[in-house]
Amino acid sequence: MIVINVKRRIESIYEELTKSEKKIADFVLISPEEVTLMTTSDLAKKTDASPATVTRFCKSIGMDSFAQLKVALASGINKTEPTEFSDIEANEKVESIKKKLLYNAHQSMADTTKHLDDTQIEKAVHSIEKAPIIYAFGIGASWLVAENFMQKFNRIGKSVVAISDIHIMLATLVSAPKDAIILLVSNSGNTKEIINLETSAKKHNIKSIGISQFGTNYLAKNADIPLHTVKPKEAELRSAATSSLHAQFMVIDILFFSYATKNYSEVYSTIEVSRKEVKDYNNI
Repeated sequence: MIVINVKRRIESIYEELTKSEKKIADFVLISPEEVTLMTTSDLAKKTDASPATVTRFCKSIGMDSFAQLKVALASGINKTEPTEFSDIEANEKVESIKKKLLYNAHQSMADTTKHLDDTQIEKAVHSIEKAPIIYAFGIGASWLVAENFMQKFNRIGKSVVAISDIHIMLATLVSAPKDAIILLVSNSGNTKEIINLETSAKKHNIKSIGISQFGTNYLAKNADIPLHTVKPKEAELRSAATSSLHAQFMVIDILFFSYATKNYSEVYSTIEVSRKEVKDYNNI
């Protein structure tokens, strides 16, 4: 059974909640055990909200119902693992830095894998299978993720073009063939470039796969196949930016291996050929 980290979900979307929803969120974070014993009306009364607001809050954090929220809370109550992302401090020992970074990386990837919707992954894999060509785009650190996607899938026989210049990408999408898709990577999901490319993809009937943090950002709401990472708590020196990258790379790996397991023989053969090509080159 997958245990949903309710705390991390609330942290990911907290600033997007309404004032009334934030009161509910605060109570859930402070008193999770009490919430598991409540009805929708009980929680509404306790937080000066309406039952409808409680239901809306549950939907906002990706829960189908208040009952599902209570099950998720009950499952996580006895977990003793640390819950905060740790930033480095002045004059910190190397051993301590190693431990913190290892925990941050593990936590961001673990939270993301728990939150990822298997059905959405399967939809993305199906679209990748059908696509004659896949475009990939990201800016800043997200470009590394788009490039990683290109490297992995090109190696197993898919045609992937990763472009970091939005002007070139916009021009390229105009002549995209039928069933082409685009992978858009953005942690915030709200950058000007991502909004423009998603709009252009819709205009040219190009299906989009969007990787962004959990919440109601533009990419999450508008991508044909949204895939969500869980937002880590920001740290003063932005070690959380590294954690976000770990989560995005994890999504790419899940897509890659999900595709590979469905097309095992073909993928295995293609990897063998590509490995031989590289080996032959190195022996020249």
